Amino acid sequence: SDVCSSDLSKLLRDGWFDVRELTATDRTRASKYRDELVRKDFLHNFDSLDDYLRELDVRVWLAVAGEQDIPRVSQLTLRTNQFNLTTRRLQQADVRALADDPAWWVLAIHASDRFGENGLVGVVLARRDGGGVYLDTFVLSCRVFSRGIEQTCLASVLRHARDTGADVVFGSYRPTAKNSGVKDFYPRYGFVPVADGDTATTTFRHDLVDIIAAPEYVHLTESFQRSPS
Repeated sequence: SDVCSSDLSKLLRDGWFDVRELTATDRTRASKYRDELVRKDFLHNFDSLDDYLRELDVRVWLAVAGEQDIPRVSQLTLRTNQFNLTTRRLQQADVRALADDPAWWVLAIHASDRFGENGLVGVVLARRDGGGVYLDTFVLSCRVFSRGIEQTCLASVLRHARDTGADVVFGSYRPTAKNSGVKDFYPRYGFVPVADGDTATTTFRHDLVDIIAAPEYVHLTESFQRSPS
């Protein structure tokens, strides 16, 4: 019974049961699963992945999270394990505090394609400190892997950092049992490792000279403008 009690305490501490209301994504989950089956059938019509992605008509909205996005942003940080660079778990109050802090960018990633809306599928949390930008969290739902969304959003963040006067962007990767698939995410897109005292975390830097281009088949709308309070 002590073991069960310990496991229960850990689950509660990690916040798995702290989302008290259904998010918009939860309410439409069944229809999204049906859409995904249609996408898989559509894929069989093409000889190459590039041709498929061009016809899929992927559309991405990267924008400052609004109050209505906070429950889903929190949920993604709590539940996403595979594409989660640091596995930082955030309750709604944590997300709201960051959203209210002018030093932080809390960016929500929405996506859709020719078959329908995917909803809020990813999160980027970044902190501005002088000439540096620190990517604290990068999370993406497994439902939209391999569609160029992560590359598109990273390129957008790097361009915005450069255009607003930053000269370096840092990103971190902390390995877990489930996120090994993204251990090379930052180096793949021009980041280089730097020395880090924390041996559990690898830190990378990008000097904003050569910024990757977004895939041509992804249509991006971006907004880093905060809504008036």
